[in-house]
Amino acid sequence: MERIVYIRGKFKGTNKEMKEAYFYAKEMMRKYDLEPQYIGVMAEEGWTGDKILTIKRKEKQLLKDLEKNILIKNIGLETKEIEGKEIKYSKSFFFDR
Repeated sequence: MERIVYIRGKFKGTNKEMKEAYFYAKEMMRKYDLEPQYIGVMAEEGWTGDKILTIKRKEKQLLKDLEKNILIKNIGLETKEIEGKEIKYSKSFFFDR
């Protein structure tokens, strides 16, 4: 059985609300047995958005930037199952301003 979870929409709100939306997105992915592993972020400063990065390494920076009120333009969360060097499946959650 194949599962596809895709949610997309414009985000309007404060950085505090974006932080809440980020944690909600992670929680939703886990409800579907999808562990968020990677993050892609675009912001006014500090993030280029050209790479997906591991959540383990970059979540702290994202939360710090949200606290500093740096404008985060969008956030994407992804989970991938890799077998050998081949991506078996990829699921994502994306929201932007």
